[in-house]
Amino acid sequence: MKYITLKMRLCRFVALCVTAAAVFTAAGVLIGRAFAQGADKPNAAAKDTMSNSAADGDTAQNTAAERETTDSAEREQSPFGQSAGYSQALAERELRIEETYGYTQFTATAYCKCRECNGIYGTDKPDGQAESATGAELSEGESIAADFSVLPPFTQVEISGMGIYTVHDCGSAIKGNRIDIYFENHEDAQAFGVQTVWVRTAKETA
Repeated sequence: MKYITLKMRLCRFVALCVTAAAVFTAAGVLIGRAFAQGADKPNAAAKDTMSNSAADGDTAQNTAAERETTDSAEREQSPFGQSAGYSQALAERELRIEETYGYTQFTATAYCKCRECNGIYGTDKPDGQAESATGAELSEGESIAADFSVLPPFTQVEISGMGIYTVHDCGSAIKGNRIDIYFENHEDAQAFGVQTVWVRTAKETA
C-alpha cells in the first residue's frame, strides 16, 4: 500500500515538472517574440530615416541643379566675365549719380615732374619745373592733366573725396574720361596707381 502511494506521488511530481517546463518554455517563446518585434521597430525607423534623408538629399541636389541651370540660362556673360545684369546695374547706378550730383566716372592715374613721367617736358632737377601744355606751373593738390576735348584747359573740376583741381596739362595717353593727377614726388605718384574717381565740373575760366 505504501509502495502504491509513493508511486502516485512520484507520478504527480513528474507531471508537475512537465507542466512547469511547458509553462516556462511557452513564456520564453513569448518573451523572445517580444524582443524580436522590439528590435525590428528601431530598424524600421532607421530605414525610414535613411530613406527620408536620401530623398531630401536628392531633392536638394535637384533644386541646386535647377537653380544653376536657371542662373546659367538667365546670365549672359560680358567680355569682362561679369553678368550682363550686373553691368547694367552698375551703368544704372552711374547714371543716377550723374543725374543727381553731376559726377562722371573717370579713370585716374598720377605723374610727377620727372622725365620718366613727363618725357622731354620733364626735369630730374630737384628744384626744376616740368613744362605744362598750358604754360601754367604744375602744383600738387591743384594740377591735373586731361583730354582737352573732354575737359578744356583751365577747367576747374571737383574730384570726389579729393577736392578742386584745375586742368593745367594734357598727355598722349590721356584720352576720353581719364585724368592724370600731378604729384611732386615720383614715389607718391606710383603709390597712387590707377583708381576710379568721380569728377564734376566746378567752373570754367578763360
